[in-house]
Amino acid sequence: MKNYIQTKYLLFFVTLLVMIIGGFHFNSTNKAEALYSQICRDPSGEEIPCGGGGGGGGLPNLIASAPTPTTATVNVAKSFTSTISNIKNFSTLVSFQNLFQTSPSPTGASGVVNYLVTPNMPTLAGNATAITSKSITFSSAGTMYIRACANTKSSLIGDGDADEYLIDDNCSPWTMVIVSPPAVNGACSGTHYICYGGTSVSNVNGATAYTWGCNGSGGGTSTGATACSETKTVNSFKNSMQVATGPGGTGTISTIASTPSPMTNLGAGQSATASSTYTFTGGTVPRTQSVRFCADQPPLPNGVITESIETNNCSPWRDVTVTASLSGPDLTAGQVTPSTAEKNVSKTFSSVIKNIGNQPTPSVTRCTGPSTNRVCDNYFTAFPVFFQIANAPNGGGIIEDQPFSRIDGGLGISPLDNSTDATYSYVFPTSGTYSIRACADKYASNSIGPIVESNENNNCSSPWTNVTVPGPDLIAGVVTSNPTNPVMNTPPTATVLSSIITNQGTASTGSTPASFSNFFQISTDGGATSIDLPATTMTTPLDYIGASKSKIATTSYIFLSARTYSVRACADKSDRNSVDSATGAVIAESNENNNCSAWIPIEVLAACASNKGNPCSSTNNSCNPPKTNNGTIGCDGTCSATLPSCSGTGGTCTTTHYKCSGDDATTNSGTNQISSPTKWTWTCGSAPTCSEKKSPGYIEN
Repeated sequence: MKNYIQTKYLLFFVTLLVMIIGGFHFNSTNKAEALYSQICRDPSGEEIPCGGGGGGGGLPNLIASAPTPTTATVNVAKSFTSTISNIKNFSTLVSFQNLFQTSPSPTGASGVVNYLVTPNMPTLAGNATAITSKSITFSSAGTMYIRACANTKSSLIGDGDADEYLIDDNCSPWTMVIVSPPAVNGACSGTHYICYGGTSVSNVNGATAYTWGCNGSGGGTSTGATACSETKTVNSFKNSMQVATGPGGTGTISTIASTPSPMTNLGAGQSATASSTYTFTGGTVPRTQSVRFCADQPPLPNGVITESIETNNCSPWRDVTVTASLSGPDLTAGQVTPSTAEKNVSKTFSSVIKNIGNQPTPSVTRCTGPSTNRVCDNYFTAFPVFFQIANAPNGGGIIEDQPFSRIDGGLGISPLDNSTDATYSYVFPTSGTYSIRACADKYASNSIGPIVESNENNNCSSPWTNVTVPGPDLIAGVVTSNPTNPVMNTPPTATVLSSIITNQGTASTGSTPASFSNFFQISTDGGATSIDLPATTMTTPLDYIGASKSKIATTSYIFLSARTYSVRACADKSDRNSVDSATGAVIAESNENNNCSAWIPIEVLAACASNKGNPCSSTNNSCNPPKTNNGTIGCDGTCSATLPSCSGTGGTCTTTHYKCSGDDATTNSGTNQISSPTKWTWTCGSAPTCSEKKSPGYIEN
């Protein structure tokens, strides 16, 4: 909860307390002309930066772009322009003042001069822009800095007549302006290569004299290419350094004079040191350029000293790496974490925003209270951070800028205060591999933020973080039936078919959609042709770990004839048209082609005999005594009891013809006797075949 206090004065003192409590926002405006201030406090009463959230309570928000142009001439009036933008949906309702400021400091720390724009800018509608301009004359040459401030009429930024949602961003960044000296006409001097005010060009080294042109500067006139000459007296020479825009002397080459200039003639075997100073500016950093030194040049090609070899005056090229200037803050975004997320589940990503420069982010003076009792302090300039999300790895595919957030409080240069965390939450609607990065001090990919940095090209994290969003994978288990073998009873009864639906993927199905369909198929030819049973509904979510990753799908069916059927189940499908594709599926899966189980047979039996279940038995009368097994009558009318086997000692042969011992002689009487001329053979009970020789002279009756 914050307390917002707005104070205005006209001909009387009016104080209006505006409070935001919970979801209620009470606001009122007492239109005034002179002074506007805003105080924001947290629930503890501590003063905090204002702004952020909501729609700004119906107020506009005015910002100014960097002024143009960036060059001027001493004592010549120059018109500077800036675009004033209302970045909220609400009109300013009134006209308002704009202001330009100049300063010799890149941060406006000193020598600030205000230039009020008149007349006022007319009322500016929501999301509209307008151009403001001011003619400014600089009195001395050098480097100056300029910025434009919207809705401002004095050094108190944002003190114009328009009520605003936020005043911290009314001013543009300070922009460098190069102020050139006035035009100078070229005129030769009595000293070789020197011009009065102008620049020497087209130098020619003759046998007895030098000739050169002396051009003007700053638009001044020239005396001509060969207007000057000087008798040649060679007792010294000049050296130079060359700077190439590419490595190894490639690209555009610039020549810089070396000191001392000139260098006194050297005797045989003597040496001396030449040096040059060069400032690398502009361009993309880091980059590679190259430098080398050349003796007795200029003039080209052979200088003024006659040498035995004129082609070795220059050293080899040396590559140098050009990095960002160390002057000023330098905001970077660290690599985004984490690298995984779940489909349809909000995931919070973070990046460490760090100031790697040697100066803290700038602050401005913020004053509150009435003019008779104002309290001023330093307030760090807030800056934006936004995240980008690409629908392919490594920043490929379609890249979308996400809404920016504000970093308040500024960043210092010590390890204790030079970094902060930026976070953003996002819901990935489908599974796959995405990529994400963060960008500091930028509202969007095509903008820059309010912080003037030593390096404006390293604000975004590198490399992109690839984010894997795994998907669920639903499969149907082998179908089971209850009863296992259905019977064609009268009246017919339904058979319950069941299948376990399992998520074997690496992500939950989520709670959206709230349900999905499963269905069963029945075939009489092993799956070549089939009929679809009505689909059944299963609620989500179906997790990918633990007991909640599986649920049972069931349906019932009345088989119409006694035969062998084939059945299978399909998860997240509603009919045969969606079996082998994502068509008809409502759960986006990592594999859409494995939802159906294997076909399995189910044998449906014919109707049972009328005496099914009645008791029955099977008796073995060959046993002594006879033995019986009990059972019941089956559907086919047969008894389930098996024929028992005899127990005890089996019959054994005796020496008496046709008799057995060990069991009842009658029971074990010989069978299948075979008579031969010399013996009898027979089977005696369960004993092996017995044989007995005939007594000599025995006569069979």
